Amino acid sequence: MIALTQEKREELANYARARLASHVLHGGCSDEEEIFKIALAAITAVPFGWEIAGNIFPTLEEALKPGYIGTPEPIYDEPPVSGIKLPELIPSMGQDSEYDSGHNDGWNNCLAEIKRLNGLGE
Repeated sequence: MIALTQEKREELANYARARLASHVLHGGCSDEEEIFKIALAAITAVPFGWEIAGNIFPTLEEALKPGYIGTPEPIYDEPPVSGIKLPELIPSMGQDSEYDSGHNDGWNNCLAEIKRLNGLGE
């Protein structure tokens, strides 16, 4: 595990948020976007408990009480995804320019891949 100061965590989280916002503005759908989402979740995660020598404590304060030797290690849990909201497909209007057709196809293919990767089907 990499030890980060709170200041460095905030700096990295702000950077990840800015990159994600940039992807949203440009309609991006990429591996880079997913990496930034994962990084942001990891950087901002809050431990649900602390462990010292096999003993689990609900708070860091409890773990630091006298009687246990060692350094408290955080324990993290991955919260369940509450739900995935996807934008609508872009329908073909029949008279789209070549650019519009390519953009729409790319958008729709990206949505289809998100559904496939998340087991959402049609």
